[in-house]
Amino acid sequence: VFHMKLWDYSHLWGNLQGRIAPAISLFWGIGVVLLVRYIQPFIQRVINWEESWTHGFLALFITLAMGADLVMTIFSIKHFHMTTKQWDQRINDFQERLRQRIKTATQPEERSLRKRQLADWRHAFIDHLEDHPGQRLSWNERRLIKSFPQMKVLDAKHFNQVKQELFRK
Repeated sequence: VFHMKLWDYSHLWGNLQGRIAPAISLFWGIGVVLLVRYIQPFIQRVINWEESWTHGFLALFITLAMGADLVMTIFSIKHFHMTTKQWDQRINDFQERLRQRIKTATQPEERSLRKRQLADWRHAFIDHLEDHPGQRLSWNERRLIKSFPQMKVLDAKHFNQVKQELFRK
C-alpha cells in the first residue's frame, strides 16, 4: 500500500521473501507466551481497576487517541512517499543534465569530468545539493529514515541510494 519495505529478513535462514524467518518467528512466539503468562494478568487487573473508576471512558479516550494517531500516520507515510518520488525525480533530472553536458562538452577534460560525475552520481548529487541548497527532508521524514534505516522505497530506487546522505543534511 505504501510502496515500502520496512524490514528485510532475506539474510536469515529459511526466510520467505525476506518478510518472515523461523528465528524471528520463534523469538516472537516465545515473547508472546511470556507476555500472556506474566504481563497480561497484571494488565487485566489495571483494566478492571480503570473500568471500576471511569466506567470505560479512559479506554474510549485511549481508543480515540490511537485512532487519531493512525490517521495522522497514514497521511504522514503518504506524504513521505510523495517526497521520495520527488527526490527520485530530482536525481533523475540531475543525471539527465549530466548526460546532456557530456554530449555537449567540447573539451576532453570537461567530458571526462562529467563522465566521472555520472559514474559516481551519488557524490556529485550531494555536492550539487551543497552548492544549491533547497528542499530538505522534514523532521518527520528524517525520523522515519532514522527509525527504519533498512527501509526501501519500492518505487524510488535512486532515493534509496542517497537517503542516508539526505538524512544528514
